[in-house]
Amino acid sequence: MRAFVLLAVFLVVAACAPARNETDAAAQNPCDVGQYWTRYYNNTDHAGTAVLARCEYSVGGNFAGSPAPGIQADGFSADAIGSLRFPVTGQYRIASMSGGVVARVWLDGELIFDHADTRDWGTDLATRTVEAGVHAVRVSYAGVSGPAVQEFSVSQVALGPASGNGNYFAANSFLNQPLPPNPAVDPLSLIHISEPTRPL
Repeated sequence: MRAFVLLAVFLVVAACAPARNETDAAAQNPCDVGQYWTRYYNNTDHAGTAVLARCEYSVGGNFAGSPAPGIQADGFSADAIGSLRFPVTGQYRIASMSGGVVARVWLDGELIFDHADTRDWGTDLATRTVEAGVHAVRVSYAGVSGPAVQEFSVSQVALGPASGNGNYFAANSFLNQPLPPNPAVDPLSLIHISEPTRPL
């Protein structure tokens, strides 16, 4: 009986990703919480020095040509590391839509998706219980040739009631901070959502 109780406690603890120290979660990310430090390479294996590195509010995009200035249209890769603040402890839905790319997604070092077939177009979905706090998210993708798409989002499974005031957010995730008035919009943010603010 004692062994069963210990096993049950271990399973409950292991199932909920603990929040990382905010400094630790941002160790490889010089950007603000809610942004991604994205490095672009002119090869498909993230080798050598990045051609371009910048802070971005969202990951990926829909690429009919070059994904970023100085990056070739075919045979490129990108590695995005973000520190996201999860407002409450609970279940979160992680989504990665991929096509024409090899894509991998990690949450706090745990590999969530490994999309290895560039011919397979679709959306991978996973649900994880996550502790409130700042967590490290990494999205790595590579386009070999032709059109490519990579989009990523995190959303809380159970949303609170909608309020009456609306805000604009970058990309398709409401974990980001509302955009300030007249912001410089990341060109990779294909979707800008406006809807009543909902507490997460």
